[in-house]
This record gives sequence, C-alpha cells and structure tokens, in this order.
Amino acid sequence: MLKRYLMYWICSLLFLTPTVMAQAWKSSTPGAGGWYEAVGVGSDGVLLIGSDLSGAYISKNNGQTWDIIGATKGVKATHISAVGFHNTDANILLLGSDSGIFRSTNKGVSFSHVLPAASYITTIQSAPSSSAILYAAGHSTYNKADAYIYMSTNSGATWIKQASGLSKIRIQKLVVHPTKANELYAVSAPDRFVPKSAVNQKIYKSVNSGKTWQEFAPALKKTVFDFGLVKANPNEMYLSTDVGVLYSANAGVSWSNTGLPPEYDYYGKNVGYSLWLPTTANGQVKVISNALTVWGTKNGVWLANKSGAKFTWKSTTPVTNSIGAKSTWETPDYWHYAERGVADLLTGFYHNGESLRTMATDPRNANRIVMVNDQWALQSNDNGKSFNNLFTKPVGTAWASRGLENVNVYTVAASRWTANNILFAGYADIGCWRSLNSGTSWESCQAPEKGWDGDYGGNTSTISIDPSRQGVVWAAMGKSVEGAMSLMRSNQSGKFDSWSTSMNGIPNADATLMFGLSVDRNSPVNQRTLFVTANGNVYRSQDDGKNWKKVLDCRSRTQQQNGVQAYCTSTAVDYFNRNLVYAAGSAGVFTSQDGGNTWNLTNSARMTTAVSLAALFNPHGAGRYFVSNIVADPLTPNQVYIAVFDQKNATNLGGIWMGTKGSNWSRLYKNPYLRHIVASPYKKGELLALSSHAYTDGGYSSQSAGVLQFNPVSKTWDVLNQGLAFNNLSAVAYTANVGRIVIGTMGQGLMKNW
Repeated sequence: MLKRYLMYWICSLLFLTPTVMAQAWKSSTPGAGGWYEAVGVGSDGVLLIGSDLSGAYISKNNGQTWDIIGATKGVKATHISAVGFHNTDANILLLGSDSGIFRSTNKGVSFSHVLPAASYITTIQSAPSSSAILYAAGHSTYNKADAYIYMSTNSGATWIKQASGLSKIRIQKLVVHPTKANELYAVSAPDRFVPKSAVNQKIYKSVNSGKTWQEFAPALKKTVFDFGLVKANPNEMYLSTDVGVLYSANAGVSWSNTGLPPEYDYYGKNVGYSLWLPTTANGQVKVISNALTVWGTKNGVWLANKSGAKFTWKSTTPVTNSIGAKSTWETPDYWHYAERGVADLLTGFYHNGESLRTMATDPRNANRIVMVNDQWALQSNDNGKSFNNLFTKPVGTAWASRGLENVNVYTVAASRWTANNILFAGYADIGCWRSLNSGTSWESCQAPEKGWDGDYGGNTSTISIDPSRQGVVWAAMGKSVEGAMSLMRSNQSGKFDSWSTSMNGIPNADATLMFGLSVDRNSPVNQRTLFVTANGNVYRSQDDGKNWKKVLDCRSRTQQQNGVQAYCTSTAVDYFNRNLVYAAGSAGVFTSQDGGNTWNLTNSARMTTAVSLAALFNPHGAGRYFVSNIVADPLTPNQVYIAVFDQKNATNLGGIWMGTKGSNWSRLYKNPYLRHIVASPYKKGELLALSSHAYTDGGYSSQSAGVLQFNPVSKTWDVLNQGLAFNNLSAVAYTANVGRIVIGTMGQGLMKNW
C-alpha cells in the first residue's frame, strides 16, 4: 500500500511540475556581431564598451571575459553612446545613453540614473585637476547637431546644463585642460547618425566651464578630425586635419605641419588620423589612420620621433602582401577567419568622427590601445603592430563568446532527432549559426554566397528542421532581410557549404522578407510539404522545397477588403490533421482546411495603418498591430495559439490567444508586446511566450514582460527572466532534452537555461 501511494505521489508531482524550471538564462553565442558605440579603459584597467542594442559591457580582467550591464543593474537604456571614468575613484563609472547619464559607485555592480534628460550623450570626461568636476556633451536627439554641455561638481552625482543648442555642433570628444578645470575643448565631427553636411567639423574652446564657446584656431581654416594636448606639458597641442597632423608648442598661438601627409580611405575620402598622445613628458606621439583596415593598403599606426618641432614618422604596420592585405597585422584568432578563410575584414575605425569614441588608450600601458567598430572589439599591446580579438575564443573547431554580444536573433530551432541533435540560431548581420554540443560552442552555417563577402555577415530570418530525417534543414538567407533572399536546403545538418538553393517558383519580386517556415510533419517523408511567407504572401511546396507556388496572396486580399495592404509573416500546420493550415501576420489569421488550397479569414483583427513590411515589426511607429507568430499545439488536435503585438490603444488586443481550428479565440495573457509563443511537446497545455518592445534597433520598455511560462494545472503564468539584462525576446524553442530551452533575444544573442 505504501509503495502504491508513493508512486501516486511521484506521478502527481511530475504532472503538476512544469518541464521548464526557473533557472538563470546563460549566454550561448559565438560572440560580438553588433555595433559598438564607445570604449574606455579606466585607471585600474577596467574596460567599458557601449553598445547600440544591449546596454554596456564591463571587463575586469583585460577583456578575457565580459559582464553585461542592463536594466537589472539600473541601466534602463539599450543604446549606450559614451563611457566615462572618475579620475581618482575607480569605483565610479559613467555611461552616456540616448536618455541621459547613468552612474555607478561600486564599479558596475549597480547604476543610478543621475541625468534622466532627453539628451543623447556622446562623451563624458573628468577634469584631471579636480576630483569633483566632470563634463559631458549631449544633443537633443540621436541624429541632431545641437550640442548641450553638462557639468558635475560632485563627481557625477548631479549635473547642471551649462550650454544648449550649439548649432551645427556634434561633439565627439571633450578635452579638459590638465591644470585648469574650467578650460575645455570640444571636437565637433559627424558620425553614423549625423552626416558631414550637417556638422561644423571644427574645434571649439571654452574658458568658463562650458558656458560659452569660441572656435579654436579659426585662422587655420582646416577640416579637423581630432585634437589633443600633452598632459605633462599642455602647451604642446596636436591637430589632425585634412592637410595632415599639425603641432603647436605654444598652446595654439602658432602651428606647424609635422610632415605626416593627409590620410585617404579606400574610396578616396580624406579621413585624417586619430591622436594617440603620451601621458608623460618624454612619451612617444602616435597617430592611427581613420582608414585603418586590414584589407587596405594604407598604413595603420604611425610613431613619431620628435626633436623640438621636427618630426620623423615611422609606421608600425606590417607591409602589405601581394594581394594588398596587411600581413600578420590582425591575428586570425576569431571566427570570421576560421569559417571563411578570408582576410578582407572591415575591422577598422568608422570613416568619420565616431572613431574618437571607439578608440581608447590604456592609462597604465602606453603601448596598448582598445578599439571597437560596427562588429568587433580588438586590442593591440604593441603599438599597433598586431591586433587580437576581445570577444570570442576557440573551442575545438568552433567558437564561444567571452560574454560580449550585442546581436539580434530572428529565429531559433532545435532538432529532436533520435541522435546527434543540433541547435540553430538565425541572426541579423552574422547569419546562421549551429551548435553540435548543446550550445557550448558555435560554428557558422551561413551559405557562403549569402553573406561574409567582406561586409557584414548575412542574415537568416527563419529556420525549419525536418522532424524525422536526420540532417535535413531549410532556412531563408540573404545579405539583407530586406534585400534579395533565398530559401536554402541542407542534407548535412546545416554545414555551411552544404546548402543548395530551394525556391523555384518564388518570383524575384517576392524573394525578400522571408519568414514563417513550417513543415507538415505528416507529409511523405521524402516529399515534405512546407509553407513559408515571402514578401507578405504565403507559398507552399509539396516536393521537399524544390518547387513553390503562391497559395495565399495576403497583400491583395487585405487591399481588396479594407483598402490597406497587410501581410502574412507566420505559418503553422496542425500536428494531427495535415489539411489544417494557418497563416498569420498584420493581415490577421487565415485558416485552410484543405491543405492550403483555399483560405478563410478566421480572425479579422488586422492592422489598418499603411506601413511597409520592412517597417512592420518596428515598435517606433503608430498603429502597429500584427500576429507575431502562430503555432499549433503538438499534443492537442485542432488547438492553435497566436502571439499578438498591439500598440493600437483602441483595440488593446496584445497578448496570447488560444483558438480551435483558427476560430473561437480566447485570451490567455494580456501584454501589448508579445513576439513569440511555443507549445510544449512534452507537457500538455504548457506554453512558453516571449515579450519584447524592441525589435532590431533596441529600446527599453517596462512593459516588455520577457519570458512567460503557462502552467496548465495551476492556470498561472510564471515570469522566467533570471539572467536577462533586458526583457527583449524574439524566439524560443524546446530542445531534445526535457527542460532545456533556448531563447533568442534582441541584443544578447541566443541564451539557454542549462
């Protein structure tokens, strides 16, 4: 009797317990991939990097590993555009964002929002002669040249606006005089958001703590790229200009040319140099080309032998080889090289003033420089003779992140074959990746012709795995999601050189913006039926993806009905009845009961604001309404779920909905920003749903709910956000191991719960 009760208790416990336990999410990516806005090195060697999508990153071991700084640490901004340090207290760190300044007094453990202004901060600088005074420069929005100047007199705890609305000034760098805390210089230059035509590319000087400004050295009439002074002797000043590097020994009264000629990039544009000045009286003057690339023939880093006002320049960069690339200049120690065997990386500075924020010297080591750009983080410890990465490390023949991410995931997938199961992730900018060892390391699965041609890394927007045939995978890839895309098929588990194009019948006009791949698991094993959305319409293949036919013109149907074109972006097939097929998106929900031959609109809620498909998923627009995805229940016939994103206050339909055969909808959870839902293949009625205000361009909202789990027994939703810096999630999949889940994020890449 006791044994019977014990077995009953165990079975009851298993039935009541969800398969997904509340374990912390852990990063599982190849590392890096996104745009980095700023970098800095503190007096004690702490590294800070600001990203445009996922907050900031901190390293306390010279870049060997990184920790993310986000909303859970008090930084409720995904776009970090500046980093700063206190000049005497290494515990005080500062982050500039598109919503003001955040400050930490415990070396990054937590932050407070000390300047909650609607100001895009581009630089933060301590006054060397005062432990209390700091300055910051900002602008009214991310894309305006109308500089604001802020000052703090209490080590960054509070800030006062000193000046505002400085016309056509976009400040990328502040230089504070080493002995006069009220004297500072500002470098105005364009960046990725503000073009050169909108900016006065000049140096400005203030002698009253930033309240008023005058152009510095106007008689030179030069375009200026950078300015600096030698801290040990501030009368010595340097200007990087369109005629080369200039030198002054008398605080700018007169200038002479150092003999280093103007610098031009690959396209013939005059881009100048960034200054790498010494901190000691006898230190060596160095400059870095703003055309610094491994693939270009330009020299990278120059050292000056200085005698009085006479300079002799020598390049530290290795000579170029026969194909024009720098030999031994960039250590091939990261996945771009290994996956493609190429050496034409765009690992350089931006060809504009943003390089002043993306390069940092080490105050402890005159030979060290750290630099970031639109995809990578690199460092040199030998005056620029060679560079190595700070974001990934090899694991066998694959790669594992050091914790520095900043990349968006469009889709995730996990095989549930009988053996040798694989994880897949489809990314923006770095394309398709797969893991053969449960997420320990990753290798690229992007088809060579669909990315990594020396510019970015391609995009993979949807992946579907054959439920029973080992190794068979389909994916949509392209150099850009909004450009030409291709459906691809692999028989070798997505090995990067195993893909073949599989999209006959999809015209060029619709071969773009592909989403929502689904496989009919009950179709003939070697002649699978698949569905996909392409440019907002639904296509079907009945021969394993070789040939496709448009079966639902969502765009025309909605245009005819309401006069406003809407789109389908997701498909699903019932697990038990292969004739029951769904398509959904901003067009609402369509249901077919004859395998996709004919369709009926079974949920008429739809978006009525005219917007392009490319802009649909972006939350920063009025009237957004769409079904983010639709999924059939793998354990219950006829049952279907949709995740709804709804910013139309009048309708307020955002959340998770359940229906039967595409009709009789009831809401299970209410939230305006639902992005994805999946039903458990292991426990009947268990659901996982993801919420995200942000899409591919970042953003923070307290209404982003993150990861939600529905327990069908208790009828409750649990929030599973431990380990997430921001609650911006995009995709989720159950793996072959019960309880193991992978999620895709907007900013942190792929994450797993084991």
